[in-house]
Amino acid sequence: MIVNENSFDWLKNREDNSIDHIITDPPYLIDFMGKGWDSEDNIAGSVEFWKETLRVCKSGSYALVFGHSRTHHRVMVAMENAGWEIRDCLMWVQGQGFPKSHELGAKIDKALGHIGHRGKRVKHQVGQEHLEKPEAVGRHEPISEEAKEWSGWGENLKPAWEAIIMARKPFKGSLTNNVLTNKLGALNIDACRVGNETNPQKVITTKGAKFKSWSDDPEKTRWHNQGFNKLGGNTYETKETTGRFPANIILDEEAGKLLDEQAPKTGNAFKSKRKKDTSGGSGNSWTNGGKEEGEDNGIYDGLSGASKFFYCPKVSSKERNFGCENLPQRQTIGGGGTETDIAGAYGSVKAKSGNHHPTLKPIELMKWLVKLVSIEGQVILDPFTGSGSTGIAVELLGREFIGVELDPDYCEIAKARINAWKEKENNTLDEQSE
Repeated sequence: MIVNENSFDWLKNREDNSIDHIITDPPYLIDFMGKGWDSEDNIAGSVEFWKETLRVCKSGSYALVFGHSRTHHRVMVAMENAGWEIRDCLMWVQGQGFPKSHELGAKIDKALGHIGHRGKRVKHQVGQEHLEKPEAVGRHEPISEEAKEWSGWGENLKPAWEAIIMARKPFKGSLTNNVLTNKLGALNIDACRVGNETNPQKVITTKGAKFKSWSDDPEKTRWHNQGFNKLGGNTYETKETTGRFPANIILDEEAGKLLDEQAPKTGNAFKSKRKKDTSGGSGNSWTNGGKEEGEDNGIYDGLSGASKFFYCPKVSSKERNFGCENLPQRQTIGGGGTETDIAGAYGSVKAKSGNHHPTLKPIELMKWLVKLVSIEGQVILDPFTGSGSTGIAVELLGREFIGVELDPDYCEIAKARINAWKEKENNTLDEQSE
């Protein structure tokens, strides 16, 4: 269900304890491209707004809320002051962020009247349509002495991560009791493990030793008490293990590739070395201090570097526009636009498309977040629906979605995208069952 309404007003008319979770991407309070909906006084930073979300949510409900690296603290503090318990703050690391910083030497020369307008000429800008391809302006060479002194300086770093605030509605008693009563409050760790494939593990066992497991399910067995049998040597037994424990860092492909190149072996937690005591003692251990490197413990799942983090693909043009082919084609200009908008007012302009929302989140990322906190049949609210990426993930995973969006155009885009993805999923399931 998608509602075209102010989310604050909608919440005031919603029943207490009627929502299981909130997953949303609200305005970032940074006055994005001069758009009014992203002003500093947006309700996303309002304590009263988050009090209403707390009221409609059940005890143990989670709220996963995206935020800007510079302003997410304002949303987080507002949530905490409203009564939400801050549990964590995830980082979505992405490599496609564009540096929004002006070269100070050029700004000084412009201010002193030595140069006129500078910037990259883009084919889609008004007045530049005749260009066969964009013409890039070369690096500015400082003219004035003042510009020479400050050439190479700027005012901003490249944005490469976004926050995902993880908060939970407090509950009375223990987590165990709340989970059994409300089916809320815990995280579905196994459903969100990184690397879903099983990997053969060589596990050292000791003669006569008893090994306890966390589950009776062989596919989820967690072996521990690994040791060295001083009497009979090592006995090896192969077991299957699931992927890595989910972390509070999420990467896109580009960020993951960069991390793999810089530290390809970092964080391989399942590959350690047994150290032999050379100080005259009788023991052996799996630590490094004062030991001679010996045989490894045989436990290696093939993952290394950035592979231990969850990978999230970028939003492709196909994903952006799937289901929007018959909607009005508009240009994405700093938060959407119409045929009468002045293209290029804020720099480059993308080609027209049916989905002109400027800040889409990847569907795979949203599915991972949905699985992390919820189970099938639960109600998930997105009070800032935008073009519906949260709704797509919720619907595909068998949860009930409620989206509230103030902009009527975005409501139509969200409805079209959600319906198209649901139809695609159903067709895929039908094909698999034949």
